[in-house]
Amino acid sequence: MNRFFAEEITDGKAYLSSEDAYHLKNVLRARLQERFEVCDGESKEYIASLVALDKQSAVLEILEDVTVEREPKRDYYICQGMPKGKKSDDVVRHGTELGMRGFCHVISQRVIVKNPGDYDKSDRLQRIADEAAKQSKRIRIPKVMDAIKLEELVRSAPKDALRIIAWEEETELSLKKCLDAAGDPKEVYILVGPEGGFERDEVELAKSYGWQSVTLGKRILRTETAPLSMLSAVAYYLGDME
Repeated sequence: MNRFFAEEITDGKAYLSSEDAYHLKNVLRARLQERFEVCDGESKEYIASLVALDKQSAVLEILEDVTVEREPKRDYYICQGMPKGKKSDDVVRHGTELGMRGFCHVISQRVIVKNPGDYDKSDRLQRIADEAAKQSKRIRIPKVMDAIKLEELVRSAPKDALRIIAWEEETELSLKKCLDAAGDPKEVYILVGPEGGFERDEVELAKSYGWQSVTLGKRILRTETAPLSMLSAVAYYLGDME
């Protein structure tokens, strides 16, 4: 059954966006009284029947509350050094499937873009997250945030969150040891570098603000592989894949 995120749910009716109305009318060829899954984007999901549809709007009548606890207990954020090309597409897509709550590109020394204002791909990545959330039956859609400079990220991340940075030169602290001592964090920030990784002074700066640098083993992972591996491992360890 196809799934949609409602812009508004009120008085037993779910109202969809014009983009979703177009998809229903021109792609799915939906018929009145056809049933779909509808989410409020926060905590509830329903079975609903299509009662009105035109080129710009779609209205569904709520029939049944079928809410299932699908979201992780913790909020996971992937912060990725801005890579070349479209490598972040799969990170956002698969990170959404794995339970990611938010994503942002990070501007560090080894990336081409140096000014957050020069980067305008967040809208496209948000659309990828939207579609992946529907496909994977998420209740929440992850938020793709604006690009941010590394210094600002490491300063502004919540102090009570688990903040980990993957670094190929780390030799002492493994991801498992880090998690063994992590307790029960409510938020997890995962920071990975772009192609070429981070400079030592960038890692030292992050550590000065409470981030922990971890090794992921003897192999070097690509920038699009590392965050998904870390998210999977951390979520499993903390019990969010049960």
